[in-house]
Amino acid sequence: TENYELDKIHIFESVLFNFDEFKLLDSAKTDVEKIYSYLDANKSLQINVDGHTDNIGASTYNQYLSDKRCSAVAQYFIELGLSEDRISWKGHGGTVPVAGNDTEDGRQKNRRVEFVISKKD
Repeated sequence: TENYELDKIHIFESVLFNFDEFKLLDSAKTDVEKIYSYLDANKSLQINVDGHTDNIGASTYNQYLSDKRCSAVAQYFIELGLSEDRISWKGHGGTVPVAGNDTEDGRQKNRRVEFVISKKD
């Protein structure tokens, strides 16, 4: 079974979205289900989900899109049975790039959803 380092940023490897969409793909659901199993087995942990976009398009729209993407991930955790008080989420638009936005490869890396697992307060 997977073990996640606490208080460290992890990227959902297969939580990718089609361009301009925020519907969770089946590959993403598998990733979320794996992490849900870990959280379900470790009741003292909580998760924070952060959504990011590239810099293509208006910043207000990218903020909206990143909010919808991480909300889709959070809602799936809740559907699986995770208590709402153990999850938080926030979209950051294109304000926190991890790569340059001047290549498609860089933009792809910036379109990501991250999570941090930590002890519950």
